[in-house]
Formats: sequence, structure tokens, C-alpha cells
Amino acid sequence: MRHAACHFSITPLTRGKTAGAVARAAYIARCRLLDARTGQTYSYSRRGGLLEEGTVNWVTGIEKFWNAVERSEIRKNSRVAREIKVALPVELPLDDMRRVVHGFTCNLKDRYGVVAQYAIHAPKFHDKEDGKEVERKYQDGILDLDEYLCIMADPKRTNLNFHAHILVSTREKDELSGGF
Repeated sequence: MRHAACHFSITPLTRGKTAGAVARAAYIARCRLLDARTGQTYSYSRRGGLLEEGTVNWVTGIEKFWNAVERSEIRKNSRVAREIKVALPVELPLDDMRRVVHGFTCNLKDRYGVVAQYAIHAPKFHDKEDGKEVERKYQDGILDLDEYLCIMADPKRTNLNFHAHILVSTREKDELSGGF
């Protein structure tokens, strides 16, 4: 097994100490989101490394989801979400990584009634310029997914840190109203 380290952590996102759930969701999904509470836009769409992303127990988009979560909390130092980070073995094919992460997220929904967003990120390159070149080729369609994943699994080029971020609401979703 080439995966050198195991990692699992849970971090609370509190309004007083972090930029908020919308900002973190934008980073995780590598996209652009508007925080309706602050009026600030967060954009991480140029950052590469996103292999897979999705939500569980929510269908109208992550911007509406995290803004609804932020609206449901009224205190200035509210805990709005929890972020779970977990390392994934490099030997797992992407489909298996997806099944493991999605299954774990579905289990959280079934057990606690929460809404969650997940994303699988690729490892970091030892050489940033090499990483930028590979990302550009992948985005431009020069590399297909299999070639891209093969490069990501090369210990000479990357740190082999395939990992998942799971952002979970702290409140249950009310199935009737759709709110928290």
C-alpha cells in the first residue's frame, strides 16, 4: 500500500472565527458563490484538483443550501457547519472513492437528518509549475480522466494525498418546510 498516512478530522465552522459556510463551500467545490448574509462573493473556480463533488439531502444548488444554513443561525458566533476531512487510499479507483464518500455522507443524512456537501480533491504536486501544466492540459481536454488520475497517483510528482471534504449542516433539515 503506497498511502503513507491516514487522516480523519472534524472541524467546526463558526461565524466568529471563519469566513463562513458559503466561503468554505466555494473552496471545497472549486466554484464561485455569493454569501447573501455578507454580500461577499467567494471564487475558487480557477483552483484545480476537484475530482468529484455533490450534495446529499438537497437538490437546489449549494449556494441556496449554504445561504439557507447561514439564515437559520441568528447568533453572531453561531456554529453553522462541521467540516470532515478524510484521506483516501491512492489504490482505490475514483469510482470506489466516490462510492465510499457518498455512502458515508448518506449515512450522516440517514442517521442525523442533516444536509451535506462532499468533494474529492486530488493530491498536490511537488512542483507547482508541473501541477499547473497538468491541470491546464486536463481542463483543455488534452489529458483524459484516466491519464490525469495516473499522473496524480505518481509518487514522484504528487504527495498521493487523495482526500475528501464533507461539509455538514449542524441542524436537521425539516422535510416539510425544506428549512433547518
